[in-house]
Order: sequence, then structure tokens, then C-alpha cells
Amino acid sequence: MKNWLDTIGNESVKINLLSIYVFFLPLSDWSPVKLNSVLLILMALIWLTQCFRQPIDKNYYSSADFLLLTGIFFIQLLSIFHGGVASAVEFNLMVKLPFLILPLVFTRNLFTPAVVQKMQHFFITACVAACLVSFRFLLSSESIGLEGLMNAERYEDYLVLHRPYFGMYLLIAILFLADRIRQKFQLISLLLIVCFIVFLFLIQAKMSLLILMPILLIEGWYAKNHLLKRVTMLSSIILFSLMLAVLVRFYISNYQQVDKLAGKERFFVLSINTRLIHFQCGLETIKQYPLAGAGAGNVARLLDDCYQTTSHHFSQFKGKFNTHNEFLEETARHGFIGITVYLICYFFFFRRAIQSGDRVYLEILIIVVLASLSESVFSRSQGVMLVSFFNFMYFVKNSNRPSGES
Repeated sequence: MKNWLDTIGNESVKINLLSIYVFFLPLSDWSPVKLNSVLLILMALIWLTQCFRQPIDKNYYSSADFLLLTGIFFIQLLSIFHGGVASAVEFNLMVKLPFLILPLVFTRNLFTPAVVQKMQHFFITACVAACLVSFRFLLSSESIGLEGLMNAERYEDYLVLHRPYFGMYLLIAILFLADRIRQKFQLISLLLIVCFIVFLFLIQAKMSLLILMPILLIEGWYAKNHLLKRVTMLSSIILFSLMLAVLVRFYISNYQQVDKLAGKERFFVLSINTRLIHFQCGLETIKQYPLAGAGAGNVARLLDDCYQTTSHHFSQFKGKFNTHNEFLEETARHGFIGITVYLICYFFFFRRAIQSGDRVYLEILIIVVLASLSESVFSRSQGVMLVSFFNFMYFVKNSNRPSGES
């Protein structure tokens, strides 16, 4: 029995479990079994077993690093005191549980350069698999054709991830591939980057395409190879031009149409019209509960009331919409207290990324922040499991890293 406990507590076993966790990140919602959740529970049980067999590192659990990494989870406990719908409070806590479990279980600096590369490799492979699985509609009996291929709504049900989140996943995979190219040029990595960008266009992950432009500019700016610098900067310009062309075409085709959600004539690009209503109702909720927020158990009801007042077209989506902005969502749930904790955590995450000179970590944080402007990223397990892991891995990896080390 003792030998078995020693085996499961071995660091290599934990790393292998994390490798499986990373591989199933893009596939967790598509899989009939929520394997990632099972793995988190298993890792927590291993940690509990070890707690009975060895001293707990009290210094770590009282350190600033631990509090920063778990802060986003602990602030959610405020919802318990707000009351409201208990199931909503419970769901919110369960979704954000990875922010607690990962720092709780992995108290040592396991993420050596070799382990980080291993995690990157598994994640890139998983994203390739997710793209291939998402194109299984091509094997269906329904004939979609080229026009249907450019209309994401026709095959959205086939995607293994919600489009905005799929975009985040592919952007992070692109960062990892770019990091490989920086170390040693690989044609396969470059081709995968191109394929992922094309896929973003096909699924019309608009915000992700917009985020890709500053990421490419950053990559181009720091590229040491002059040819790579020019290609990357030019790609960013081409991408911007394509996005601009799409938006202009949309404007020409739709500028005379009535905005049905608002009930009056006004033009907003693509889904920005609905986002503005989300933001408006989020701000109205914040005005009612500015200090400590309304709580996760009440915010959905308050938002629904606002949506019904703002536009009767939202009645068919009752109970399904949040504010579509993570910062507004957290402020609506936990007020000035909640958003202050968020901003403090992000400040120190960014500070560590900048001080350590880790460009990949910095760009991951930029992706998360920009994506959070149009999605409540931490309201879905797809977002939480992705961000909590990679933020934790890079934060810990750079904990003792000399400033400026690349």
C-alpha cells in the first residue's frame, strides 16, 4: 500500500496526468465524459493523500503567489452571502474550481523548460485534433458547398468549442508554434500557423482575428530574423486589410436593414449590436449594486429583467445571456470588491511576465484580457480550464526566473 501511494505521489505521475489534461482541453466539451474534471478530482485526491503522509508547506499556502493564483476563485465565495438561486452560486463555484485546485495541488516548481515544451506539444496536437473533428461535417450527407463553408452558422453545431473560445485556443497554439520557430525554424510549424489562421476565418471567430493582429505585430517587432520580421508584419497588415474588407462588405450589404434587436434603424458591425445591449444591462446592474455586487445567484435574473425591458426579442433567450464581458460580469456579481481583486491579480501576472521577459506568457495574458472584452471568459469551463492552467504554468515557471531571460 505504501509503495502504491509513493507511486501515485511521484512528480512524474502528476506531469503525465497534466499532459492528458492539456491534450483534452479543446476536446473536453465534445467528449461524452468530462475527462478534465475527472483528472482535476484525481489530482486533488492525490494531494489529499499526500497531506496525510508529509508536512504541509505552510509558507507556500500563505504566500502572495498562492493568493494571487487562487484569488479569482476565492472572490467568488462572496456570492454565498448574497443568496439568490443556490444552483447558480454552486455552478459558478464549480466552474472556477480549477483556479483553486491547480495551485493547491502543485506546490513545487514542476515546470522545467522540458515540461513546458511537452505541454505545448500536447496542446498543439490537441488543437489540430479539434480542428479535424470539427470538420467532420464534410463527411455528412448534407451538401454544404463553398457558400455554406463560409457561413459558420451552417456547421456551428459540429464545432467542438464555442467559436470565441475556439479562437482563444487556436491563438495560444499559434503562440506556441511561433515560439518553436523562434528557437529553430520548422516548416511544419509555419504551415500549422497558416492552417489555424485559415480556420479562424472559416469559423468567423471575429474577436480572435482582431486579437491576432497585435499579436503578430508584437512577434514581428521582436523577430531577430529580418525576413521573418517583414513576413510577420506584412501578414498582420494583410489580415487587417481582409478584416476591413469583410466589414465594409457587410456594411454595404446591410446598412439599410433595421436592427431587429433594438427595434430601430442603426448600424452595428456583425454582433456588436447585441454586445452593446449586454454591456448596457451589465452597467445597469452594477449601478444598482456597486460595492459588493448582486452575487452569482441574482445577476442572471437582474440581467434578464433588463434584457426584457431593453428588447422584447431577448425573451426567447431568457436565462441564457450574461454580460459578454468578463470584467463587467465580475463587477456585476461582486462589485467594486470583485473587480479590484481581478485587477490586482492581472497586474501581478503581467508584472511577472514582463520582469521575466517571457513573451509567450505576456501574449497569453494579452489574449485573455482582449477576449474578456467581448466574452465572459470565466463563465464557461472552456475558458476557465484553459486560462487557469496556462496562467498557472507560466506564473510558476517564471517564479525564480532571472529578469530578461528569454
